[in-house]
Parts: sequence; C-alpha cells; structure tokens
Amino acid sequence: MAIASLDFDSAGSTRRVDHGSDSTLDDLHASSFSAYAKIKRTSNGNNQHVISKDGTAPRGWEFLVDTSSGEGTLRVIIWFATTRLDVTTDASEVALDTWYDVYFDYDPGRSAGDETKIYVGTETTPMVEVASTQDVAPSGAIVSDAGSNLWVGNIQRADTNPFRGQVQKFFVSNVVVPLPEVQGIAWESGTTLLAGVTGGVAADEYDDSGSTQTGLINSTATDGTITGATAVTTSLFTYPVTVDVTDTDLIFSPFNWRSVGGSGTMQSNNILPTGTTAAVSNTPGAYIKMDITTAVGGNGTCSLKLDPSDFASVTIPPQIKVSVNDEPWVTTTLDVNSGVVDISDGGLTANATNRVEVYFKSVDLVDPDDRWTTPDNALVVERVYIDSDASVATFTKRTKDMIVFGDSFSEGATMDGTTSVLASNDSTETWWNYVANALDAEVGVQAFGGAGYIRGINNQAASSTNPALYHATSANKFWDKYSNGQSRLVGGLFVPVPDYIFIMAGRNDSSNIATNLTALIDEVRTAAGTDAWIFVVTDHVNTRASEVVTGVANAAVQTRTVNLVLDTYFTYGTATRYSGDTSHPNSYLSAFMASQITELANAEINKGLSKATIALGV
Repeated sequence: MAIASLDFDSAGSTRRVDHGSDSTLDDLHASSFSAYAKIKRTSNGNNQHVISKDGTAPRGWEFLVDTSSGEGTLRVIIWFATTRLDVTTDASEVALDTWYDVYFDYDPGRSAGDETKIYVGTETTPMVEVASTQDVAPSGAIVSDAGSNLWVGNIQRADTNPFRGQVQKFFVSNVVVPLPEVQGIAWESGTTLLAGVTGGVAADEYDDSGSTQTGLINSTATDGTITGATAVTTSLFTYPVTVDVTDTDLIFSPFNWRSVGGSGTMQSNNILPTGTTAAVSNTPGAYIKMDITTAVGGNGTCSLKLDPSDFASVTIPPQIKVSVNDEPWVTTTLDVNSGVVDISDGGLTANATNRVEVYFKSVDLVDPDDRWTTPDNALVVERVYIDSDASVATFTKRTKDMIVFGDSFSEGATMDGTTSVLASNDSTETWWNYVANALDAEVGVQAFGGAGYIRGINNQAASSTNPALYHATSANKFWDKYSNGQSRLVGGLFVPVPDYIFIMAGRNDSSNIATNLTALIDEVRTAAGTDAWIFVVTDHVNTRASEVVTGVANAAVQTRTVNLVLDTYFTYGTATRYSGDTSHPNSYLSAFMASQITELANAEINKGLSKATIALGV
C-alpha cells in the first residue's frame, strides 16, 4: 500500500531531520531505553543511520543499517568510555524496496551479552526478535550525549552516513516498550502515531512534503527531501502509563466480562485478578467506567488497548460509545487493523478528575457472525493507557448489582432505524439501562438477538453453537455462561451476589414457554441465593403473558408471586411511532417501558415484604 513518508535520497549528505537536544533525550543509555522506525531502503551504502544521538565525537548511541556488502544487516552501537557495545544481526534483515518495522531495546539489567535485542517485521508479518551477535562488549562508564542532537536519517558526528530510502515514523522512549505495543504502533492506521496515546513528542510521522503530522519539520524542498539541517527541539516520547484490567479503580459491568487467564476470588471491579491478561465480553451493553485525574497542563488523553483479532473475520466489526464528563456520546466503529482506540473524546480536562464511560454499543444483527463459539464479535480489552502525568482515581460504584437476560429487545436492536444494522442498534438506549440507573445498580446484560426461553441465538434451534436462555442440556443454554464452555458462575454462584435479576424473552419462541421458564427461575434462584429479586418481564406487546404467569407461579421458591399486565403498546407487525421496524421498541418506547418497569418493581420492593419472584407485564 502507499505510505506517506519522507524521502532521504542518497544525493547528498545533509539528508536528515534534526530533532534537537532536549534534556529529556540525554543519556538514555544510562538505563533501559528503546527506539523504533518504519523504513524502506532504496539503495545500498555503508552505515545508513536510521536514528542516532551522537555528537562531534563518539558518544550516545546509533541505530543503523549496515550495507557495506549489500546485505542489509541491522546494527546498534552504544558508546562507553573504554569499549563500545556493538550488536549486529546475524543475517540480512532489511532488503531493498520493502517496508520494514525495525525496533531495538536495551536493558543493562539483562545478562551479559543479552542487553540488546533487535526486532524486525513487515507490513504483513508481525515483528519478531531476530538473531544477533554482540561483536563488542561494553566496558567503562557511558559516554554522555548531553548536548548532542537526535537525528533521523543521519549521524551528527560524521554527517556522511545518510539513510538511503524512506522513513515513515519513529519513536525513542526511555523504557523498553513491550513488543505488542510496538506492533500496535507499527500497524496503526490513521493520521496520528498512537491514535490518541500521546505523552511526549520524540515520536513523529513524516509526510511527503517534508513536514510532520504535528508540524515539527520545516523544509523548502518540494520533492519530499530534506535539504538542510533544521533544528527543531523535540522532547522525549513518554510511553503512556498502563492500567491493567485488574486495577480495582476501573469498574467493569458485572456478570458479562470474562477474565482471560484469571483465577481466584472475583474483585470489586468484577474481574478475576490472578493471571488475568484481558477482559472479554461478547454482549453489547457491557461497559467500563473510570475516573482519571489529569495534571496541570497535561495532555489529557486516554485509550483502550484492544485485541482486534477476535473480530478479524467478521464482515462488520462492532461499535463502542464513549462519554467523557457526561458530554454527548461519541460512537466508534472498531478497526481490525488498530489495537489502540482513543476514549478521551478529544481530550480530558486538565487538572481535574474526569469521568470516562465506555460501552459496547452494538454488533450488526443482519450479519451477526459467530456470537457464541469463538466468539467472533467480542470486545477484548487488554489494558487502559493514560498519560504519564495522570492517574486513575477510585471510582465510586453504585450500591446495587443487577443482571439482565433477554433477546434483541434487550440488546438494543433497531433503536434508531428501520433495520437491525450496526448503526441502528444501540444497547445504551435500552429499557434496562434506565431501570438500573433508577435502582442505583451496576448492570450486566446477557441478551442475544433471536434467542428465547426455548429458541437459540440467531433464532436457531437450541444447540451448543446457538444456545437458548434455558435448556435441559447445559451446553445448550446461556444464562450460566459467558460463551461456549465459559461459565459465568463461580462455585455454582453469581459473583457478585445480584440484588436484582430481570428476565425478558419469549417473542422468538414458537411453543409454550412455561416449563422452561419455571426451570430457568429455579436454576437462577440457586445461583443467586434467597435475597435476590427476580423480575420476569413480558415484552412491549405482551408476548405469552399467560405463559409467563404460569411459569412464575410454578417456581419452586417464591415467597410471593405477583402478576402485573398492562395494555400492549402496539400490535406486533404494525407501523407505529414506538418502533422503527414494526417489532423492536425504539429508544422512545424503551424509555417509556423503563419508567413503567421501574414503577412496578419499586412498588414491590418498597412494600417491605419478603423478597419474591415477580412477573411484570408491560
């Protein structure tokens, strides 16, 4: 593909970009540091310097391509007082006329001879460590490079070893950046290097005119070459602070985030701590909430690090919605080529605590792909990035916990349109979100289009690949699992213990649901304990209301059973202001349903009676 870049042509020695000598760049080799660039060589030439911080005498460090024999090996030189460190790849790694991602890191805490590692990848193959040999071992103190300039495309000391080819972007960091994060930077799409993950600037993308995306380079050239040394002071690229998903200052919606590799006792943020590498949800409506405190004059950004491979094979990737400080929602369609997603909505307020809420908005229900077995359309959150001068504050969660089971009515299908395509579906506008707010409850929804008490996901016969809400066979039901083979229960119980359980389904079923509903209530009650309220809600057209009443009445444990049935809002299949497609409730009706459900539920809760299983008809 075409890549906007800066052409360091071979016709002259002054082809370079001078990024100045900001003090934050000085003596990085005194401890761990790293550097990366995306490059394409166009001709051979001895010692083609990609990035260097050297001076009028040997000092600092150099990252270069050695092409003295045309082989294209990569080389890292770090200067020490007695002998330098000199590491070269064992084989040719950088051929002509091909884009490569090249990266090295240096950690003096590693064993002798292994302090420096070099990694190489292409536009289609991820970076891997390549074999290298330390030709010269370091000795003596470091040679300070204070006052020397950071150059891209040449070396200040000699000014005669230019890189011959193109450079698209680079960074230099004072830490060893984890390889998965470097890969995310390497394959990032869009116009910014880190897609919202900022924190310093010795990281830039060059464009064809000889300038950078942030305007740091000035050039009079019109052919994309740098014609002189333009000193531009650039500070260190500060790698963002990583906030793990196990950090209890982050709040995940309860009951619908699975911990990858996690074990032990569920934490207050609804994630299992030990060994957890990511949090996964395959259910729109799942959310993450956090409070981020920024510094005076801080950059005010935050991002999610995702694993987009889970939706790599889907036709239409899912969407998320973000709200910062109660500002209007911003919707983002996830990109399979981008693992870093900005969630700062253009920037957080400096010197303040910012409330950030991220919701799994929707999937495309016209072409839903595999929603259970793999599943393909899942949100996989590996960590949160914040600026180096920011921190995550303790988030005050709501006082109650609530879980919702249902079908497309609870998934948010066709909230804002006439078909259940990606843009029209919106879980944030469904009835349960308003009810949870009224009951002061954190809420986790597990709802799938086409599902029912008997019918499986995607309106298929219940099976292990398309389970129903309940089935006599464990593999064919989803109330107790996140996805195929992944139990939602810990020791047979919901964790945390839910205060409220809402169940709304039945529209997709073609036979009497009472028997399955009774069995479902009995199993849910066992997992929830005796203190949870269980509300069984008929939908907006009162589908199978009499069967709901019967199913609830036959439940084994019921201190009190209440049946409340209101008039239907419209006839299913009839054009109405309440529905965009004559079947699903739109956002207007969802809000109205929520007010009715809240009124009915609170009427029972506030009676001060024993906890009960209640049938609510709306």
